[in-house]
Amino acid sequence: MSRKLINAFKEHSLPLNDESLNKIVEAIGTSSIVTIGKTSHGTSEFYTIRAELSKKLINEKGFNIIAVEGDWPSVQAINRYVKGYGPEGKSTREVLVESFNRWPTWMWAVGVTL
Repeated sequence: MSRKLINAFKEHSLPLNDESLNKIVEAIGTSSIVTIGKTSHGTSEFYTIRAELSKKLINEKGFNIIAVEGDWPSVQAINRYVKGYGPEGKSTREVLVESFNRWPTWMWAVGVTL
């Protein structure tokens, strides 16, 4: 790896913590679309940080849509719930927990803190 590349990593990398999330949210500015890339896949820590960033985008920037790459049956159940097609009488948390119950459950469960 070249010294230039190593220096670029050192200059632009952030630790995964609340302070760095605040910097990311600040850098987003007034953007109306934010994409969180493939590198957010893998470890439970990445999923936890991605969930926290999503919460900040909703609560601090007013985002109201999150598109996800997910397992079709699980995502479709949530899509139906959000659109009001059922199931009736269930909380958002119940639908999330029931829908995202296949491998890898830890991956889906970290964001379920509603």
